[in-house]
Amino acid sequence: MLCLGASCVIAPSILGLHAAPALAQDTPEARDVTVARQEFRAGIAAAQAGRWEEAREHFARSYALNPRRSALFNLAGAQARTGQLVAAAESYREYLGEDEERAEEARALLGELEARVPTLRLRVTLADDDALTLDGEPLRRLLLASPIPVDPGAHRVAVTRGEAEVAAQSFEAVEGAAVEVALDVPPPPEPAAIPEVTLPPEQPRRSAPAAAVAVEDPAEVDGEGGDDVLGAWWLWTIVGVVVAGAVVAGVAIALTPGPAPQSDGFGDLEILRVP
Repeated sequence: MLCLGASCVIAPSILGLHAAPALAQDTPEARDVTVARQEFRAGIAAAQAGRWEEAREHFARSYALNPRRSALFNLAGAQARTGQLVAAAESYREYLGEDEERAEEARALLGELEARVPTLRLRVTLADDDALTLDGEPLRRLLLASPIPVDPGAHRVAVTRGEAEVAAQSFEAVEGAAVEVALDVPPPPEPAAIPEVTLPPEQPRRSAPAAAVAVEDPAEVDGEGGDDVLGAWWLWTIVGVVVAGAVVAGVAIALTPGPAPQSDGFGDLEILRVP
């Protein structure tokens, strides 16, 4: 066991990792286990040299390829050494949930970490379409009801609405301390009012003009106030034309030749005289 400060890692000699794997053939699983063992040893070497960032990456890859409890335990220690206190605490909790080996030691390390993890209390009022982020990552609204664990260091919370950022604030988290941040988010704009359409007053309907009707003078109809009809020149003109037309028609009929005489079938035969 290698312990530096509050972090401990398990050395490969304790796990017997120097022994060759008893695998009959080169399967994908066998290759994963082989590479995982190499990553684990590289992580131990980096931790012993104080290169904890490098050690954390090696242990993470080793655990992803072959999820052994020893790789998870060492990953938690490397996460704690590199300031990832929230992730380290979760790794220890996962270790305790599945393996009781070295449980007492893991619980002690977890207790130390929980005391060191800073917390954030965020005060913000969000509109329905607002999105909340912490360090560029989405932050669920349900977390606002409780203190949010964060790693020590600089952080930034922001609220975006559509494509625009409407509020943001940076803060510094210190180990073991609680920080409170209040974001002043402007309310969403009121929806545009629909303009009221005013219809013009209804105009009274106009009836079509009546057709012009010629009205005769009653005096002319009744013969009052005018000349006598029998003495009008136009009346006798019409009578003359009618009479002349009748005469012409009669003459035409008289001059028309009548139908040809009907033949009796004998034609112009001479009369047979009897002697």
